[in-house]
Amino acid sequence: MSQPSSPADGTVPVDAPEDDDMVRLGIVLSALSRSLDRHMDLEYPHPRPPETHLAVLRLVRAQDGMTVRQVADALRMHSSNASAIVSALAAGGLLRREPDAGDRRVVHLHLTAEARTRVDGANAQVGRYLSAALATLDEESAAAVTRAVPGLVALRRAIS
Repeated sequence: MSQPSSPADGTVPVDAPEDDDMVRLGIVLSALSRSLDRHMDLEYPHPRPPETHLAVLRLVRAQDGMTVRQVADALRMHSSNASAIVSALAAGGLLRREPDAGDRRVVHLHLTAEARTRVDGANAQVGRYLSAALATLDEESAAAVTRAVPGLVALRRAIS
């Protein structure tokens, strides 16, 4: 029995059975993530924070004033890990902690102007990279990828 052939990047077997679509999807998503990371490492003008740090910054960007507990819950991490990341980001000047008026043990998180600039820059860089890659695809493939975005967002929520 012959082994399935793989493309040069080794990400997806070309002749994998059709019932392996979910396996192929997982492999492709992982490869896309690695590819985006490599491009960010090469092109992003600041030292790129670890993905979990960037996830915290993006989350606080979207929901200003969150607590550490809310960050931990939203990203499905232990409170101690979320707290350590928040501390590192605050020490790096990317997050500002504001004590809650009613309970001084609770702090609300806010991006600094520098963090907002960096998150927006990282998001724009990812958008430019993906747009350029999409432009190399045939029209039908590019449209299919674009149409799949809402479903992929829903899938990510379902997995979380």
